[in-house]
Amino acid sequence: MTGGECVGVVVRDSDGFLTVRRFTPREAYRLQGFPDWAIDRIMGLGQSEAAMYYQSGNSLGVPMMREVFRTIDEADIRKR
Repeated sequence: MTGGECVGVVVRDSDGFLTVRRFTPREAYRLQGFPDWAIDRIMGLGQSEAAMYYQSGNSLGVPMMREVFRTIDEADIRKR
């Protein structure tokens, strides 16, 4: 995301109101399918949180891409 958009999850606060909790950089990378060991390396580079959010947003989610390619492969096999 760019321009300061808030990306997160809707939660209920202690007063019962709904609010948006911003994802942490670790959560953003996990959503993209990164393993914890890779996230630890990325976070150890000393980058700002903004840079980490930007980089995670520019990545391709491995679990999603795996499913897309699996579906394409299955369709190709059925086509033959």
